[in-house]
Formats: sequence, structure tokens, C-alpha cells
Amino acid sequence: MARTFDEYLGKHPALYGQALIQSLDVQEPPVDEYAVADFIGCDIAEIDTEDIAALPHMWNILRVAPAHFVKQKNLILVHGEMRPERKRTCVFHESGHGVIPWHIQLNYACTENAFEPIVHRLVEREAFTCGAEIQMPRHLFIPDAMDLPLGIEAIKILATRYAASLETTAIRYAQIHRRICAIVMIEPSEPHRPTTTANGNPPNQLSFSFRDLLADGPAKDQNRCPLRVKYSACSPGFRKYIHPGTGIAEGTLIFEAWDTGIARDGELPASVFGSSTQEVYCAEIFPLGQRGKVMVLLLLSDHQLVLHTGWEVVQ
Repeated sequence: MARTFDEYLGKHPALYGQALIQSLDVQEPPVDEYAVADFIGCDIAEIDTEDIAALPHMWNILRVAPAHFVKQKNLILVHGEMRPERKRTCVFHESGHGVIPWHIQLNYACTENAFEPIVHRLVEREAFTCGAEIQMPRHLFIPDAMDLPLGIEAIKILATRYAASLETTAIRYAQIHRRICAIVMIEPSEPHRPTTTANGNPPNQLSFSFRDLLADGPAKDQNRCPLRVKYSACSPGFRKYIHPGTGIAEGTLIFEAWDTGIARDGELPASVFGSSTQEVYCAEIFPLGQRGKVMVLLLLSDHQLVLHTGWEVVQ
């Protein structure tokens, strides 16, 4: 998949994911990760604990991250003991490294310390963006998302349809949805468990570290509140940037959902996330069970939709 200078599509990594999907002529989900790997000239090797003795060097690589693209061998290494949705996301992520032209000369079998931290975050975010474009192609994903009522239930349906983890789907959903919305992932500030565990925890979901993939910014109030923002992802029209590390206090709907393990919905003032504005979000709050995290979907009214509707009536 090496490209000449004349074949560069631009600086946005999603363009290379789109080009790959077009070349494979993907008409419906889920996208076959093995077909993608084959198209870029790579094999996929799953390494599990039984392979430690025979392949100690590969196992050492996978201790750094759950997957690696070894360019010299045209090989995508994947930790074999992950669940299928997580494996797929990892393969698409590493495929992103394989098709983004300015990633070709980098060595992805090395540790995070091989890059300057800022460069590493940028590179990983680009690969995540490209991989999401491959796993959930926008020409399929956007119509599917828009055909469903806005909400976490839609994210669950899409996660099943695209054979993706709930978190990966939620990020994709928020980033390209036509409505003004955001996904905020909440985690405990200190290691302690909720009072009860939700019975409705979605099956076969694993947490995935998006710390380096989504948003830079100073961490705030990490130790002052029982909960904190792990990361956020938002649609283009969402105006507020919600910093990772922002503390979430007791007495909020988010804390109540986390503490009881019961989903909540209602209004959340922007001040919950440290904002000084008077904005109020409509929110769906979904605990992720024993994982100790809470997914929050925020929605704002889209005044442009109101104006557009009015214009249609006049016409």
C-alpha cells in the first residue's frame, strides 16, 4: 500500500481509510479484518500464553500494547486472549498505521518511549481515526446512525451491527453524528467499587485505553472527586471541550448512576464538567457494570435544524 507522492490523498488520516474501503468495495458491515490485512499485504498472528515459550520476543512486544504492526515482517501481532471486538479494533488500528503514508517509516514494534510523548499521541490518534474509518465506514455508518433515534440504545445496536466494542462505537458515533452531541467516559478517581453492580452490563465488552488517542489537555481535580473524566469525543457542533481528569462530584446524576449501577437520564448542567456557562445538556448515563466506568451521552438542541424546518414550511 506504499504510495508515491502523487498518490497522497491529503493530511487527514481518515482519507486513507476511506480509500481502502472503496478499493475493497465494502457494501455492508461488518468489515472483514482479514480481508483488510490481506489487501495491505499483512498477515495477522494471534499470540496467547501458550506461545510464550516459543515466541518470547513477540510476547514481550505485546506486553507494551495489545497489538503491534511489525512492518519488517508485514505482520500484525494481536494478543490472542482479547475478546473478538477488541481484536478487530486492534487490527484496524494497526492497519491504519500500514496505510497512512507518513507512518510507513515508523517502527511500531517498539515501545511508547521510542517516540516523544506528543508525537506518540498524534501518531496513535491518526491510526485510531483511520482504523475507525475502516471498521465503521462513514458511507454505511452515518445512514445507519441517522436511521436510529439518538441515544445509547442506538450505539448498542450499531456496536452489534459493526462487530465493534461499545466504546469504539460510541466514539465514532459522537464524532460523525449530524446532531450536536458528545460522549464522555467517566472512571473512578481512586480504585473503589460502586455500591452495586448493574445487571444490564453489555456482553463481550472490554475497556480500551483511549488516553493517548482523543484529546490533549490538562488534567483537573483528579483527586478531589470520587469520579473523573477519562476522555470525551464530540460532534463538530459541540462547543464545549471537556478536559480529561475533570472531577465529577457526588450528588450528580452521573455519580448516582455509578454508585447504584442503574442507568439514568435527565438534564445535566455544564457546570458538572467545570464549565462556567449556563448551558444544560440532555443526558443519558449508562453504567458499564464491573468495569467501574460510566458512559454519558450529552445532547444539545440544534437551532439550525429548527431554522431549517421553518424554512421548509415557508417554502
